[in-house]
Amino acid sequence: MSEEQARQVIFDLATKRFKDAKIIDVTVKEDTGWDGDPILRVRVIYETPNERLDAPTMMSFKHCLWLKFEEMEIDAFPITSYISSRDAKDAGMIA
Repeated sequence: MSEEQARQVIFDLATKRFKDAKIIDVTVKEDTGWDGDPILRVRVIYETPNERLDAPTMMSFKHCLWLKFEEMEIDAFPITSYISSRDAKDAGMIA
């Protein structure tokens, strides 16, 4: 599966899971962990009125990713980061 296909699957899953947020963008980058195992660096850029995501939803999202990766036969561990749209704009990640 390409990074773009993985990005779309993760974007769709994030949109469903984070009901109180607008998912602006998801980036995915294949990488190798310190132990040599494959990882996927996943960055979710979101927008909410208070610039926060629900912590329990963030934790359960990682579990959903593992299950989806297993279903899609992706042998990589997801490393996720969440960035508010304001912080992403300040960092030049989005316009």
